[in-house]
Amino acid sequence: MTFRNVQIPFTPKNLHALRTGSALLDQHQERHQQAMALRAAAATIDIPPVPCDRERDARLRAYEGETAYDRWMRWGPVAGIVLAVGFVGVVTIMLAIMSVRMSNALDTLDGESLSAKLETMLDYGIASAKNTHAATGNVVTLTAHAATTAAMAAPKLQHAVNDTTSLVDDLRSWSFHPSIAIAPGLNGR
Repeated sequence: MTFRNVQIPFTPKNLHALRTGSALLDQHQERHQQAMALRAAAATIDIPPVPCDRERDARLRAYEGETAYDRWMRWGPVAGIVLAVGFVGVVTIMLAIMSVRMSNALDTLDGESLSAKLETMLDYGIASAKNTHAATGNVVTLTAHAATTAAMAAPKLQHAVNDTTSLVDDLRSWSFHPSIAIAPGLNGR
């Protein structure tokens, strides 16, 4: 039997242990048993709900019978507002980008004032329209030349096709001539 120089706390459990002759508990063991007893008691006690939990439960009960139409009527306007704000934001950003690019384009044009820059821009536009008109005229002329060339070449092409057909017929009849046979050679003989 060993003796310790540790004080043993006076608790009801240790008093009961002294009366019955069972082992005494030191402070660490006593605290551990008390903590375990408190955990077991807390698990069995029904804690009353907090007021915010009551409000949440009431809201959940109110939404239990909600249909898809009710949900749409609740969230539809919110989604519409979000889409509208998004659309306005996108349009605003696009206008800002266009404004910055137009400002950069105007800065690169010749002239000191805005009217001089606009005149230069209009001159460029008129020159571009004249070039487009000239290119369209060139395409019309090219198309007319192609039509006359096709009209001149059609009879000659038809004659060449007819000559080729008669040449093929002549070669076919000559290849079936009884005295001459046209065939692949027999190994160079």
